[in-house]
Amino acid sequence: MADILDVDLRDFSAAYHAWVDRAQECEDTITQWYRQAHDGRDPALGDLHHAYWRVMVERERWGTLRNALQDTWPLDVSNGPAPLAPPAPPSSPKPHRGGDVLRQVVQVTNERDGEFLPRMYSYWPNAVIRGEVIYVFAGHADGEPRFFQITPDGRVARLGPLLPYRGTSEGWYWDADGWVYLIDGPRLRRVNPFSREDRVVFSIERTHPDCELWQAHSSDDGETHSATVQRIVSDGPYPRVGTVVCRGRDLQTFYEPKGELDESQITPDGEFLIIKEDEQNRIVNLCSGAQRMIWDAEGAVGHSDCGPGILVGEFSHGQYGECVLWDLRGPLAFDQRRVLFTTWNMGHVSIRGGVCLLSDATHLSLVSLNGGGVVSFLRHGMTVADPLKPYNYQVKANLDPSGRVGCYMSNQGGARFDVFLTPIPE
Repeated sequence: MADILDVDLRDFSAAYHAWVDRAQECEDTITQWYRQAHDGRDPALGDLHHAYWRVMVERERWGTLRNALQDTWPLDVSNGPAPLAPPAPPSSPKPHRGGDVLRQVVQVTNERDGEFLPRMYSYWPNAVIRGEVIYVFAGHADGEPRFFQITPDGRVARLGPLLPYRGTSEGWYWDADGWVYLIDGPRLRRVNPFSREDRVVFSIERTHPDCELWQAHSSDDGETHSATVQRIVSDGPYPRVGTVVCRGRDLQTFYEPKGELDESQITPDGEFLIIKEDEQNRIVNLCSGAQRMIWDAEGAVGHSDCGPGILVGEFSHGQYGECVLWDLRGPLAFDQRRVLFTTWNMGHVSIRGGVCLLSDATHLSLVSLNGGGVVSFLRHGMTVADPLKPYNYQVKANLDPSGRVGCYMSNQGGARFDVFLTPIPE
């Protein structure tokens, strides 16, 4: 009898025999695989349903249960042989895209640097490449974000708090020229941490008094910017009153929410604004002013990031979930979405330089934007230490503006958060 892992599921009779006549063996095999991939933890019922759904619906794609499970929950066998040996990935990683500036994974911070805060997000770059070195910043518990310089051989120079602005560094981000965008109340600033030049990109002091900016994003050319507008109140969370877009010389446009506003983001080409509200995605063409909707049941995404003219994120509805790509220049009909992979609790994606980096519960992976699948290349080591604050323990790796290196935080199974850099495979 063939190993259940290697039954050719593309043969309908063989697939039926495996799923019906060998049902308990299938469940035991999936459970064993999950335990190996998750440090001995048992799968929840939803995890088993996800595995069954993925294999049954896409059996032509996977061929075997082994291939489907390896893509769903990649096994790391670097520490020795495993009872279930996964096959080689569909394509072995090529020489590092970031190998010219980083030759291996580097731990940037350690105990000598004090306590760092888990405030990195997938859509805000914490790293930038300048010449032959990489610069990184991270939020510190004392309120003064720290800067670091990393050389290709992994040497780390501690530069200290280079900017006069305090905070957790949440919402700060590099541009390709080595400037840092940050929010200063009602102002979006662009600051050079090396020359100390400091410019106000735009301000809402006159247009929206008693309000502040939050969740800013900028186009690659620095000509278009978006941010959430929040009203400052004495108690409770600041209510989000809308989205502001600034183009050119402080030409501002304000978009009132059509539902409960979550967040907004512009595409790197400055062509589209995505507003997430009431589980829907409102897509605004910033050139024509035209507005369209992606409704919740029609593929609206949650966790997401943007590339030029595209939106990539998680669509979850009913009993299934997908990571989908929307071409914002084309029709926004349900059958026009591109399914990149099926998923439950996808994690977070970062898109830069044509690269899509996925952070899930265990690994960093590359996602083909052409629908070619997912290839894991690094186990990040984050473990949940506080079940009351699980979001803090989600890895949200972000790419530098060129897409050659990734920056992320992990506790590596311990108590403290540290910053890591990784070169990105081709």
